[in-house]
This record gives sequence, C-alpha cells and structure tokens, in this order.
Amino acid sequence: MVKALSSKKLMKLNASLGANLFKVGGRPANNGVLERMQSQALSLRKFLPAFSPIFEFEAQSARQSWRGLSMKTDAVLKQDVQAELAWDPNVDETRIGVAVKDSVVTLSGHLDSLAEKVAAERAAKRVFGVKALAVEIEVTPLAAHRRSDTEIAAAARSALSWNSQVPDGRVSLKVEGGHVTLEGELDWGFQRRSAETVIRPLLGVTGISNRITIRPRALPGDLSARIQTALTRQAMREAKRVQLTVDPDGLVTLEGPVHSWAERNAVEGAVWSAPGVTGIINRISVET
Repeated sequence: MVKALSSKKLMKLNASLGANLFKVGGRPANNGVLERMQSQALSLRKFLPAFSPIFEFEAQSARQSWRGLSMKTDAVLKQDVQAELAWDPNVDETRIGVAVKDSVVTLSGHLDSLAEKVAAERAAKRVFGVKALAVEIEVTPLAAHRRSDTEIAAAARSALSWNSQVPDGRVSLKVEGGHVTLEGELDWGFQRRSAETVIRPLLGVTGISNRITIRPRALPGDLSARIQTALTRQAMREAKRVQLTVDPDGLVTLEGPVHSWAERNAVEGAVWSAPGVTGIINRISVET
C-alpha cells in the first residue's frame, strides 16, 4: 500500500523532481537520465493522478531545456573546433582553415604530413555538435621531409616487417607521388587497420589507399546477435538504436543514430572484432 501524501508534501516532491530533472550533480542531465526520470515521474500517475499533469510538464520542460543547451550555433561550433585544433599538440592550427554551415565542418589548408592531417580530422570529430566533416586539407611535405617514391616504399616495407600484427608476406604496396596503396588479404580487421597505421607517420607519405581485403570464413549463425551483445557489453548507450544487417559474404551494414563520432567509431571497431566480418558499410549518423 502507498501511504497517502499531504498536498504540502506533494508540492515539495514535485519541486524536487522538477529540479532533479533539469540538473544532476549540479550539471544538466543527459538524455538517458532525463528519460529515466521522465518514466519515473509518469509512473506516479496511479498514485498521484491530480499531479500527473505537473509531472508531465516538468519532464517535457527539462527535455526541452537540455535540447536548447546542446544546440550550438555555427559560430560557436567554429570557435570550439578551432580551440580543439589549437589544443592538440600534433596539429599546427595556424595552417588550417575552419568553415561551418548547418553543423557541417570543413577543414582546409596545407599540412606537412599525413599524420598531422589525420590528427586534425580526429580533433574536429571530438567536438560535440559536429554532424559531418569535410576534409579538404592537402599534404605538402616540407623540402626537408620530402622523399622519393623508392625511399617511401622501402620505409613502408620495413615498417610492415616490424609490425607484429601484420603477417609477413601478406601485404603488398606501391607508391606513386607519395601516395601509398596497400593490397593483400588478411584474417582480421585490426590487422588491416594496423598495416595502415604504421605507414601513416612516415616522412613523405601524402596519402594511403587501403585495399586490403579480409579472408572470408564461415559465418556464425548468430553473428548479428553476438555483435549486439558485444555492443551492450561494452556499455554503448546507443547499442539498441543501431541496426545492422549481415550479408552472406560477411559485409556488415550499420545504420541508426548516435550522439558522437566517438560512439560511431566505437561501434565500428566492435563490429570489426566479430569473426567472419569482411567489410563494413557505416551509415550511422551523428545526432547532436
């Protein structure tokens, strides 16, 4: 039995609930917290029917307040991206232009290395509010850092041979104008990514085309369920909102919304760890 509450206590409960809906630990609550609080508030209907409209109003007002706080103007978003680029020691922010329209960020300019270009891209993606990113940065090595294609090929081959995650002799490469193309067949997605990662910081490299394929294998009958379990196990709050389909060849298509680029990348990384996955089409959108 639920003990009847006086009108004074009910008003006090309502005030407390309204405040907590808006703030948790002194900061605006996130969407997940608001959803739980809204559910709790609405569940009081059966016991407090006279006050249910008030609870509904508080829950909806809190959600609208959160949405207002989470929205950024293009001007503010531009300032945040510029600040993040300046914060990253791997990036010379003075050589990068930033333009923003409708939360779509465009980076432009000329940088000395491919590693710095990738660092700039990652820095921009870390900023909350970036819905999409266009990278129009050209890599133009300084004279002291320029290398011939022959030198780059030799350095890349050496880097691959010293990489314990890439089986020896399974990856071939060619270099043209500083652009490295990787080909071959490996067993896992992490090996494919590792081959690209070790070449990226080499002097003279201006770009990489990763055409390495993953060797097909028999797919587990419950692959989709296993991937969803892995996403949930890794405490990804958007796991239930991500839909995935797996074709007979092991190609996985991801769709659905997440709240950040970090979550989008984390979902893709988790899927690559599944046995039998040969490729990923990532159509996950970033909502802010």
